[in-house]
Amino acid sequence: MTVPPPGGTSPGTATAALSRVEAVQRRLANLVSGLDCAAIKVEVNNELAVRLTGSIDSQKNQAEFLRQARAIDGVSRVDSAVAVRPWPQCELDGVADLVTAPEFRITPNKLDKPYKIEKDAITFKVGPPPGRQGYLNVVFLQSDKTAFHYEPWSQVSVQLSNRGVVEKSFGEKEQITLSPPAGKMAIVAVFSFDPLTLVTFPTEGQDKGQANQNSKEYFANLKRILANHPGAIVSYIVFDTIL
Repeated sequence: MTVPPPGGTSPGTATAALSRVEAVQRRLANLVSGLDCAAIKVEVNNELAVRLTGSIDSQKNQAEFLRQARAIDGVSRVDSAVAVRPWPQCELDGVADLVTAPEFRITPNKLDKPYKIEKDAITFKVGPPPGRQGYLNVVFLQSDKTAFHYEPWSQVSVQLSNRGVVEKSFGEKEQITLSPPAGKMAIVAVFSFDPLTLVTFPTEGQDKGQANQNSKEYFANLKRILANHPGAIVSYIVFDTIL
């Protein structure tokens, strides 16, 4: 005879409850993986009540995602704290919680005003983490949802000196202006102890030393690399551009 554990729940009942929770978690994970731009965390308790936190790119996608979550068989309740944060913030949120640090910062030459497309030159400084030496990798996220890589910025050495870590300046010689379409853009800097390879640069032609990458591919590569490089951290700043 099998004696139920205290509380009257048999092992079979507990196993069944666990399998139901896991089934709901899998369904929700599949929904999240199908979203274009979202960073959503899922919690499911033994009563199949769901709690969702994080961000998604639009109110329309937020409403549809919650509708599908509530329609999952067995779900008793869905409590949502999923905020609407347009691209690229909804992508950046996927790495921000685990690998950002307040002392690692990016400072552009215009802090409070948008940049005019093809007119305003953008320069910025990166303050590496104090007390560490390693490498910086800097990328522009453009409003057409591509990541622009510039080879001289892909493996910038950070050395300690008697003054500690010195801010690195970018864009002062290049006179960089931003390309259309106008919208939200971002600068992303990654500090690591080893050089990181996020993209392969062309070796010949007019665009030698420059590369554009789909932002989904960039973030997939970035997350994979961060998982394999302990101590790597990310800093970013989102800014507006106008015509």
